[in-house]
Parts: sequence; C-alpha cells; structure tokens
Amino acid sequence: MSASDDMRVFVQEASELIGVLEQGLLGMESNPDAEIINALFRAAHTVKGNSGIIGASHCARFTHLMENVLGRVRAGDLAVDQIVIDTLLASVDVLRGIVQAIANGVDDPPANASAALLEVLAELSAEGEPPPPPRAATAGPAAAKKEELSTFKITIELPDGEPAVTARLLVEEIVVLGTLLSIEPPLETVDARGFEFVLCAPLRAADIEGIAMFANARLTLERVEATREEAATPPQETAKAAPSTTATSKAAQRTHNGPPPVKVDPARLDVLLDLVGELALSLSSLRHVLEFTDAPERSRREGLESLERLIGDVHERVMALRTTPVRDSLERLRRPVRDAAQQLGKEVELHFEGLDVEMDRKLLDQLVDPLTHMVRNACAHGIESPQERIAAGKAPRGQLLVRSIQRGGAAVIEVTDDGAGIDPEKVRRRAVERGIIARDAVMTEKETYAMLFAPGFSTAETVNQIAGRGVGLDVVVSSVEKLRGRVEIDSTLGKGTTFRITLPASLAIVEGVRVRVANETFCVPLREVDEVLPPETQVYTLEGNAEFVDVRGTLIPLVRLGTTLGFGEGRGSRVMVLRSDNTCLGVAVDDVLGMARTVVKSIDATIEVCRRTESGWQRPPALGGATILDDGTVGYLLDVQGLAKAALQ
Repeated sequence: MSASDDMRVFVQEASELIGVLEQGLLGMESNPDAEIINALFRAAHTVKGNSGIIGASHCARFTHLMENVLGRVRAGDLAVDQIVIDTLLASVDVLRGIVQAIANGVDDPPANASAALLEVLAELSAEGEPPPPPRAATAGPAAAKKEELSTFKITIELPDGEPAVTARLLVEEIVVLGTLLSIEPPLETVDARGFEFVLCAPLRAADIEGIAMFANARLTLERVEATREEAATPPQETAKAAPSTTATSKAAQRTHNGPPPVKVDPARLDVLLDLVGELALSLSSLRHVLEFTDAPERSRREGLESLERLIGDVHERVMALRTTPVRDSLERLRRPVRDAAQQLGKEVELHFEGLDVEMDRKLLDQLVDPLTHMVRNACAHGIESPQERIAAGKAPRGQLLVRSIQRGGAAVIEVTDDGAGIDPEKVRRRAVERGIIARDAVMTEKETYAMLFAPGFSTAETVNQIAGRGVGLDVVVSSVEKLRGRVEIDSTLGKGTTFRITLPASLAIVEGVRVRVANETFCVPLREVDEVLPPETQVYTLEGNAEFVDVRGTLIPLVRLGTTLGFGEGRGSRVMVLRSDNTCLGVAVDDVLGMARTVVKSIDATIEVCRRTESGWQRPPALGGATILDDGTVGYLLDVQGLAKAALQ
C-alpha cells in the first residue's frame, strides 16, 4: 500500500469520520435520537466501504461489526446502554489505531483489539466474525469460490432536483464491492438519471440500501439467480465503474447537499503564508532602497502606501484561510472528560461557549494536548465526588465549562469547574515538603498558585491513572509557552477554579515594537508593551547590583536586555515597561525604532544565537523566534516571560 493520493484522501476522510463517530456516541449516550444514530451508521458504513476500496480488509471487517451494532440500534433491536456505548467507544479507539497505521504506510494493518472487545462486539452485532469484503482486484469467480455471494437486480432513480451525476456516482459506489454482470444504460451516459444493473457480491440488501440513502435516491432491488458463467464474465463497464479514489464515494454522499466542500492541505497554507511573509520582507527592502533614491517624496510615499494596502489585503485573506472555528478541537475534549469521570467515580457535565471563535488551525492542533490535560486535571483535582458535593450543599454532578474568547489580538480559552477550589495552604505545605520553598517564606495567593506549575508537583493524596503521578501542570505551561502564550489561575476555595490560556491570534505574524541593543534588533509583542519611559527616568540601584525604575511611585525591576542575553551591554538609554501575566519589568534598550509587523520564523541551529548542549541545540529562553529585517540581517522576537525568568529568577 503506497503513500499515494488515494491513501491520503482515505486517511483524511476516515479521521474525520472517526471524530464523527466518537462525538456522536458521546451525544447518543445522553440523547439517543434517530438523527444521531443515522449519522453514526452512515459514518461507520462509509469507513467500511472506503476501506474495501483501498484494500484495507481488516479495517473493513472491523467496521462491519461496528456498523451491524449501529444497525441493530437503528432498527430498535438493541437498546442504548452503558455496554453498547463503552464497546463502541473502545472500537473507535481501535479504528483510530488502524487508520494511523495506514497513514504510517502499513499495508492492511490488523485490528489490534482485545479478545474481550471482539467478543462483546460480535455478540452485540448478533453475528460472528464477518467475512472480509472483496478487494476490487479479486472480485469475480475466484472470490465466489471462497465467499457466499448474492446476486441482486438493482434500479436506482433520482428524484427531481438532484443532479444527474449523482446516479452514476451511486452506481460506482455499489458496484466496486462486487462483480457487475449487466447495466442499462451504459455507465458513461452522462445525463442518465437512473440505472438498472445486476450485481454479484457478498452483500445484504441493507448494505445497498445504506449506500443509496446518502443521496435520497429511489431504490428497488430483488435477489435473482445468476449462473457461474454470468458471474465469471462481467461486462466492459465494470472496469470503468470502479472509482479511482475514495473521493468518489464521498462525493456521492455529498452531492445532494450541493458541490463537495473543497479542503485545503494545511501544508499548502503554510507555504502560501511563507510567501506572503516574503512579500512583506520585499516591501521592507523596497522601502529601504527608496529612501536612498532621488524619486519625489510624494511618489515614493504613495507607491509604498499602495503596496502596503495590497499586502494587508492579501495577508487578511490568507489568514482567513488559515483560521478555523475552535468547535472541532474543543469537542474532542468530551471523550477524556467522560473517561476521567468514569475512572474516578465522579459525575461531570461538560459545557462549551464560544465554539464559533476562530483561531489559527496550526495553533489549535498544538493546543489539544494541554487542554486535554487541563480538563482531566479539573476532573481529578477540582470537581468533588458526588458524596462530597452533596455534603457541601452542591448538586452531585459537577459542571465543567470550556469557553473561548476573542480579545483584541489574542485568543483566550478558559477551563472552569465548580469544584472545591484550590486550597493555598495545602499547596504551600506540599511545596515546603518538596523543598520548593522555605517553611517561613511569605507568598501571595498568586505566587502560591504558581507552585502548581513546578515540574512533578502534585497535591493528589493517592495515585491513580488520572492524578498523583507527578505529571503536573508544568506540561501545560511548557506547551503553551512554546506557542508564545501564558497560563493564569483564578480560584475561590469551595466554589471552583478557572485556568486561563491566553495566546496570540496568529503564530506567523506579530504586531510589535522594534528596539535596538548594541548591534541587534528585537521585536517586542505590542500587547505586552505597557509604555516607553522618558529618557530622564531615574534608575535606582538597591541591594548590591539590583536595579529598579520608578514608575509613578512604584519601583519595578530593571533588566538590561543586552547584558542578560549576552549581546553586549549597550547604552541602555531608553526603558520600556513590559507586562506579561503578573510580571511587570522595565527593560533597558539603546533605541526604540517604532512599530512594525514582524514575520516570525522559528529559531533553529542555523541561527547563531542557538547553543549546542548535550540534549541538542537550544535557543535562549528569552527569544521566541527570528525574523529577517529590512537590511537582510536577522532580528529576534522577544519572549517577555522567558526574559523575566532568565533575569529575575
């Protein structure tokens, strides 16, 4: 099985359908209505059919069992209970593993399911292990000797309003699963709105009906007898009927809703975004050159302004393609919340707000893991057991809210529980026990909460699969900081806790203030710049060599940027006040060059500021990225939180 376009299409569509299955099953657990059940059946059926097309027989066989279970639920023969939901969710995990193996290039990977799961799945499906569907290459007499085949006479007709191409696509979807014996009119008839054909295949009538229902087509079928000679001599149309990619079957499902939606490969968006970045850099270079020409000032200014407007429009359109609603990413949190609640013996109800807020899809992909850790942490440490909640005068079922907000140039995601809240004294005692702080240390409530971010820190009294293993919130913080974001905690003892993640709306371009230190240029994110102090601002030296500046009666620590980063001392004649999280510090620089839009590139071993360590190349903690400046030299994006840690701790 090669890494062809067909495989990539299959993996992409199967991954989406697995998400539909998982979220649908979680929804069916509380609301088993017909619409949800039908959507689940269609998703399982489509994965099965597409698996057969690419020759993934193990995947097709396994999803056939899942489809049968859902078919029995749809027919009312099987009640939706905990066993059904748990079995199908476990089956989704197995299916996800199969698709991932196919994505990694494994040819027809087996379904790595436990014997217990297979036994329950077969029992719920009311049949034993089903026969694998035939591959397109083996359909015919050889397959007929090994499998019990049925012969169907099938008529498909489209109702008014449906495009004619739907009929041909439906026939292609069905005939690829068996041997086509005859068809009228010929399949290549472009304007045909109906076909009558005879098919020999290891299918049941329900399988064919399930395919036809996608396009709202009128279907009639009957079983007929076919001679071995007929089954062995398919007409010429058979070869033409087999779709070349799984996209054909997908198109058949979606045609009745209009043209299939166009999907854009994120990698192509990345390339396009890089090109826009290069265009912005070209503008900067052009500006630099024009400043030294004899062209009239007005003409130069108008040309630059026009080009700036054009680039701004292009950038906005590209970013609109790159962004996506947070809905799909946040909905994926339902499963870990459900599993954690079950393992801990708790009742947790998950709610969402702001699902239509759009964020950079690359950022969202990297945010799923820290968010998963946060909701599991809320289930383990925040929300109490039903007995504890009742004793505290609360409803036995805890409430967990995940909310997304667009705030200026930043995206905010909050995870709020109505649990016991964080006990600062308990956190403090554990920090003292672990030697993180001294027994007589004086700390504010916010500083105490910050102890939760220490590596390996945990307040859990017992160890289980969810908590107490030392895999603490430091994982969340490190992941978010890599995205140039920050994490904050608000908590009220007895009422609940909110974890707040604040992130830049885009990872690619930053609005900032450019400054110069020695011979280096830095971009400071605009949202973290509080003010630029006048040149005559007084600097105080306290406690030996610690420096502070007076900002309207408040002393704040001063960091000399060049010295801290090893770029040289510089003059340090201007001071900027920067705020990030609860950190406020003054940063001494040589010059403030003004505002600019910075195209951010990652820092790797090719950037000379990186240093070689035993674990590989590492960038200075205060640098969040690199950029190419107007004159072609390299500048750096300042990570304010990293700078504060490097200079003040």
